[in-house]
Amino acid sequence: MNDFTKDPKVQKRRWWTITTVGLYAVMATLDTSIINVALPVISHDLTLSMSKAEWIVSIYLVVICALLLVMGSIGDFVGKVKIYRTGTILFTLGSFLAGFDVNFQLLLIARVIEGVGAAMTMANSMGIISEVFSINERGRALGLFAAFTSIGSIAGPAVGGLILSFLPWGYIFWINVPVGTLAILIGLYSLPNDLTETKIQLDWSGIITMVLSIIFFYITMNLAQQIGFINFPVVSALFATIFLLASLIHFEKNTTTPLIPLSLFSSRSFSVGLISGCINFVIVFFSNIIMPFYLENERGFSAYKAGIILMIFPLVQIVISPLSGILTDKMGPHKLLLSGAFILGLSQIIRAFWGLSVSMVSVALVLVLLGFGNGLFQSPNNTAVMTSINDNKYLGIGGSLYSLARELGMIIGVTLSTTILFNAMSFISKKKVLTYPTGHPAIFMFGFRTSFFIGALLCLLTLCLTVYENLKKEQC
Repeated sequence: MNDFTKDPKVQKRRWWTITTVGLYAVMATLDTSIINVALPVISHDLTLSMSKAEWIVSIYLVVICALLLVMGSIGDFVGKVKIYRTGTILFTLGSFLAGFDVNFQLLLIARVIEGVGAAMTMANSMGIISEVFSINERGRALGLFAAFTSIGSIAGPAVGGLILSFLPWGYIFWINVPVGTLAILIGLYSLPNDLTETKIQLDWSGIITMVLSIIFFYITMNLAQQIGFINFPVVSALFATIFLLASLIHFEKNTTTPLIPLSLFSSRSFSVGLISGCINFVIVFFSNIIMPFYLENERGFSAYKAGIILMIFPLVQIVISPLSGILTDKMGPHKLLLSGAFILGLSQIIRAFWGLSVSMVSVALVLVLLGFGNGLFQSPNNTAVMTSINDNKYLGIGGSLYSLARELGMIIGVTLSTTILFNAMSFISKKKVLTYPTGHPAIFMFGFRTSFFIGALLCLLTLCLTVYENLKKEQC
């Protein structure tokens, strides 16, 4: 058979398939954020400067972003499942090596191996789900997948804090080994053989330009976080990124085997979904970065207690995302997208008006709203993007582009939130502020409120994009 949705054997195991894909989605995205909590401990044990230790985070992110589209394209040629399976093995191996407290070089090599494996799994996950589940169940399946990816992205600091409270830092990586091995074993049973396999034809000019674009984009964001956006090195790196992206578009228009089929962007639903998905993760990471400052420095909670409070967000999303996926199958994505963006905006606006002491009930309520709104938004957005791809041979690269939008949203969210926070505090205090202003809570709260006001504006932009897409669909 050449259609998974009509193969009884594949359909019987389809929920096991999404369990396998979901477990690796949790681990791959968890590894993006969990390491931040452990950096002080790792830098102490390996006698590293903090600037050197940051490479443990950076190299993983850069490898993933640089290879996502490449792995999605290869998956479309040689088979998504084959690339996915190879990625699961590499990621588990990298996690095993990363847990050994030997030296910095081994840790970096292990993180590169993890990054390659994560890129291979992330790039092909949504494509596999879209092939296995029929159009009538795709919303439910992608909703469940959204819950897995969000849990991994957001729960990192809390899970990392919990592990470090009882175990050495190596267990942050070693926890992936038994889970990864279990997922590999389940995958042997549940993952089908690839539908098609053709001779691979790589677009090397596109690949090289894409990788360089990602590297320069990361340099831009990293420098901006340290020295601000209005600075010659940052502006130079930004222009280099823009030039490389323009070159990429030129190359892709003039090759018969493009890395990125530009025809995908002729679908308005696909383009709007990618932009909205990226903005959504920017908004989420405003909360993920700034709320720990508020809970630990402003309210005096330990990292462990702050982590437990912040777990409200992913726990709510675990429940809402699958339900949102089911509703997407029944009523379509647009009303859910509007509702999700509105509730996300409400969670930002409420924090933009917080005073110096807010009740913990209010804090919990906002985190519930954040999880509810994000769960409502992500599932239908995943579905809208993947169902807008009319040609199944592009499901791999389409899923890769969405994963890349998510990863870029995280990077932008981290940079933009901290830049706004510290610039706002510098403005109100009339001097440069690059850390929490101990003893000056009013200064921090000004930066806090400013950051979430900008977050609310980003939610408004998402709302406008969703309304625009809905109106255009009705006109058609």
